[in-house]
Amino acid sequence: MRTMLHYDAIKIEGPQKKLIEFAQADGLLEDKEIKAVERFCALLADKPNYWKHKLSVGEAELLDKLMTFPLDKLFPSLDIYRIFLMHPDSTIHFKKFEDGLVHLFKFLGILEQKDAGDPAKMLSLRCICNMFRDPSALFVLRERRQKAIEAVSQHLSNPKATVREAAITVLLNYSIAFLGKDDPEGKI
Repeated sequence: MRTMLHYDAIKIEGPQKKLIEFAQADGLLEDKEIKAVERFCALLADKPNYWKHKLSVGEAELLDKLMTFPLDKLFPSLDIYRIFLMHPDSTIHFKKFEDGLVHLFKFLGILEQKDAGDPAKMLSLRCICNMFRDPSALFVLRERRQKAIEAVSQHLSNPKATVREAAITVLLNYSIAFLGKDDPEGKI
């Protein structure tokens, strides 16, 4: 097997509804930002055509803001971000190495927090899996492989099957990424 696995199912209604519920209840987003989330989610839900959409700077900044939600309210943002990572313009978050590190470390930070719920952990792992799709994100993953593998490995014995599956998929993707590389340090 030489094909990396990704979580590309697009079921946007549930995460969108929950995200807006959290945003309105806690005042996490302004009304105009909620409208922008609705437009962006409609775009992501239109899978046959969303590849044609060019991501605006405002949409990229909105995605970054969604990732700053409190930990207990972060899981719908992570699910929307997971879907976004399948979009060709997701590379905007990884073109600069430092920006890519910020995003990777956000996911790894969630994995290392004891009070993070299983949905947030599972979706963080799925986001990492989807990062393997983009060459710029893959470079970030390769450069920080030790930290990523340490954080992911802790979840191989998680009681929830969905968390274990996502952790195994990250390690599988790392194995495939390094299969053809002449990098003894990167071999798993």
